[in-house]
Parts: sequence; structure tokens; C-alpha cells
Amino acid sequence: AAAKPAHFDDVDTAADDVALIAFTSGTTGVPKGTMHFHRDLMAACACWPPHVLRPTRDDVFIGSPPLAFTFGLGGLLLFPLAAGASTVLIEKATPDALLPAIARHHATVCVTAPTSYRAMAPQVGAHDLRSLRKCVSAGEALPAATRQLWKDATGIEIIDGIGSTELLHIFISADEAHARGGATGVPVPGYRAAILDDDGRELPPGQVGRLAVKGPTGCKYLADDRQRQYVQLGWNLTGDAYLVDADGQYVFQARTDDMIISGGYNIAGPEVE
Repeated sequence: AAAKPAHFDDVDTAADDVALIAFTSGTTGVPKGTMHFHRDLMAACACWPPHVLRPTRDDVFIGSPPLAFTFGLGGLLLFPLAAGASTVLIEKATPDALLPAIARHHATVCVTAPTSYRAMAPQVGAHDLRSLRKCVSAGEALPAATRQLWKDATGIEIIDGIGSTELLHIFISADEAHARGGATGVPVPGYRAAILDDDGRELPPGQVGRLAVKGPTGCKYLADDRQRQYVQLGWNLTGDAYLVDADGQYVFQARTDDMIISGGYNIAGPEVE
């Protein structure tokens, strides 16, 4: 890297020029290349961070997701830059490595997945985490038990959220004051969400259906016909089964692949287990 020139030429870009190609995980098939525009990056920084996370320029971000994942790209690069904050990048941010790094660098915002919080909770007492003030969870559903385990260990309420590679980052979330065990949150300002049946009709609160989202950060697929499956009637279908509870919070049920239809009811596979 030292042999590379320090100078580079500026390139004029438009808001609708492609800025990056991010690949989905491929957990349900061959990974998809999602093209995001320059405006998407700016929109992502203007939606979830100021309304839910509320970072300051004094924050020091740290976490486990790689920058190649949009969870890491936002949480460890875009959002700190937008806030004028700092970030600590760790090559192998395992739970065992993350806690001492938080203490050593006086990190204030931790970004990682529920499995990491669950693994780190028993080790919290061995490290000085007094600098830590915010903890963000995404990448998988956050169990209520994990949320409580971490709060008991640190006193910090986890900020949960659901996002996707196709929509770049978190679009449903709740800040600490509105967080509740078992619920993900409400649509982030700038996004709309609905629960749809298999025919694309919106379902009332309390009924399980397909989570659908609209917002300013939708992608185009890289020469992939599967865009027609993901985007239907203007909605981005995330592949998650949710319901909206009586408080208007979105509650994860299962991946739609795990849904069982019986007697006219949608039943989440984990409920049967």
C-alpha cells in the first residue's frame, strides 16, 4: 500500500451513478449483485442514524461486520463519516477480540450481531466498558432473552434493526426509549412498511404475512431477473414474515421460507418447534 500514489483525480458523478455493487449472502440461493447509487449512500446516512442512533462527532464506532457487508459499510464507515466521528476497524472482530478492543480504544458505539452480544455478555465484567453508550444489533433476529442478557450485564438497551443488502441498511428499528423485547421496531423515517398476503393485499395488525418495504435506498440487481421476485407492485419483499402488534411495532415471526399455511392461517415454523 505504501507504494501506491497518495494522489488521485476527482471524478464527476451524478446522484444516479452506481457507487457500489454489494452482494447478498446467498443463504437462499446464488448471491445477487445489488447496484447502489451515490444518492443511496447519502439517503442511508440521512434516515436511520439521525433519527434512531443519533451519533455525535465524539463517538468512536467499533464492531464485527466486514465493510463488504452493507451492515458493516454503514455502521463502521458511512455513518461515522457522516457524523464526523471515528471508527476502529478490527481484522478479526471475534467476541473475544471485541471486548478488549472496546476498552482499549474507549469505543462508544458497538455494531454487531445478536450471537456476538450473547457470547460477550458473560465476559463483560473482565473489561472496562465505561465508554460504551450505544449497542446496535442487526444481521439476524434479536431474541428477547439476548437483549435482556446484555442489558443485565452492561445496563445498555440494544438498538435492534432489520435491514437488507437490497435496501442498503436498517429500515425498521427503535431507539432505546422505545425498544421492547421481541419487537424490531417501527419504520425508520423515510421508509414505509406493510404486511402483505400472498396476493399483495395489506393485512391488518395481528396477522402474519410478508414484510414489504418502500424507501429511498432501493437497488437495481446486476443483470438478474430475480429483481421481479424481490420487487412487486412497488414493494421490496424482504423474505421475512412479520406481524404488526397492537402498539404498531413490527414483530419478527420467521423467514417466509419457514412459513406453514394451515386452515387458512400463516404459522411460523419456529412456533411449531
